[in-house]
Amino acid sequence: MSQLISEADDEKLKKGLLFHDFAELYFNNPEIEEKLDKVKEIFIEEMREVSDDISLNQLETELDHGLKNLIKFIEGKGFSGNGYKTGSEENIFAEALEIDFEASSTEMYFKNNDKRIKGKIDLIKDPHHLVDFKSGRKKSRKEVVKSTRVETFEDSKFPDFQTLMYLSNHSENVKGPIKFTYFYFLSDLGDSLVGKDSETKTEITFYLKTFQKKASETELYEYLIKDVKKSNDRRRTLEALGYTGYRDFIQENKIPRVFDKEDFKETEFASKFIERCIEAKGDYKYVKKGAETALNKIVEYRNTNLFQDDVESFGEFVEEKISEIQDYEESGYPVKEKASELPMEDLIIE
Repeated sequence: MSQLISEADDEKLKKGLLFHDFAELYFNNPEIEEKLDKVKEIFIEEMREVSDDISLNQLETELDHGLKNLIKFIEGKGFSGNGYKTGSEENIFAEALEIDFEASSTEMYFKNNDKRIKGKIDLIKDPHHLVDFKSGRKKSRKEVVKSTRVETFEDSKFPDFQTLMYLSNHSENVKGPIKFTYFYFLSDLGDSLVGKDSETKTEITFYLKTFQKKASETELYEYLIKDVKKSNDRRRTLEALGYTGYRDFIQENKIPRVFDKEDFKETEFASKFIERCIEAKGDYKYVKKGAETALNKIVEYRNTNLFQDDVESFGEFVEEKISEIQDYEESGYPVKEKASELPMEDLIIE
């Protein structure tokens, strides 16, 4: 039978699991730092099952760096949270070192029957801060949002609904913004070898309000005019409009769910916004240019944060896909090609 997981993927999964097990054990038992040499021995021995000698040599460098970064990042405090329970899987290092521990705040499992989702959060640092440890390539805020949002995930290289799924569940238990940190604990390995510093964290903020509501607040208005000179076209234009004029316009006009800057500037909303700016300051080229760059910044803000309407759209998407699967179970899955023309032919039942 064809392999469902390649050897390379199997190696990555195993390595990721071991790093996660160490993070869980260190968070709950920080004294394990005194036994790091033994931890490394166990790690290497576990990886022998799925790695060749070349990979093992490289792993030793990754191991030193990854463990150091995890120890530096993790603090011995957390929040267990309502609606969660600790995962039931065994911890490889705890078992090998014969350490008894009760996990708290780490590997927190949830199952939300109403939303029909479930998952496991690596660490809940506090009620408003979720953390996920990643051993792969670092993604930007824009990449994370694009890959998880229903309307844009198909355009991303690696779709990943993890962010919105976890936020969808966690937002039921807290009020106010939630920070979601992805900690890429190996991403700075190359830079560190040549003495350079690089960022290892990507932080997404989820606002428990719609983007329409958030866009009307002073925070976004100030975001549009900050960090530029007073002579900047966008700042001159928006200061002429004023926060009150800006807020009133947003409250009067529905912002379309359009996430591409050029497409957004072609909407009726954009045309009306430019007109309102011209009314406030005058029909000058710099006013139109300033209004257009403000529209770009609005899209930029939306594409680097998540909002309540993103969670709602995700919920509708989940229901739609579950309904599709149920229909396929009754009527058969739509396969246009012949079985002989498809990959994994030996797994297809006709």
